[in-house]
Amino acid sequence: PQQITKKGARLGMESPDGRFLYYAKNGERQSDLWRVPVAGGEEVLVLKDVSVYRFIPFADGVFHIRQKAVGQSLDLIFHSWITGEDRVVHSFAGRSGIGFDVTADGRTFMFSQNESSNSDLMSVQLPGN
Repeated sequence: PQQITKKGARLGMESPDGRFLYYAKNGERQSDLWRVPVAGGEEVLVLKDVSVYRFIPFADGVFHIRQKAVGQSLDLIFHSWITGEDRVVHSFAGRSGIGFDVTADGRTFMFSQNESSNSDLMSVQLPGN
């Protein structure tokens, strides 16, 4: 193992060709997306305001999920490295979990969707002190 980042990182993902490490750097839910060459070099800011847990680098860009406001639909966006533009690939309603993936050919999108949230309040008797 060797250290790749020098100024902090969260949730690193290697590029498909193995040349770069993409990672979130700051923030709990939203962050800027950075990359650094695996062989060494300076880190570069590649995209602002990406969900910390919802990005997947590709050779020609990055897929990421954006939600404009709580309760609104989610957008799967492809940001092109070549044009620098965002393209909404798919919009969906509901609450998405943090897990999602895109097949290697970029044609199929899979994601977890939370339909409801339930919990039970539990009680446990602790031994006396």
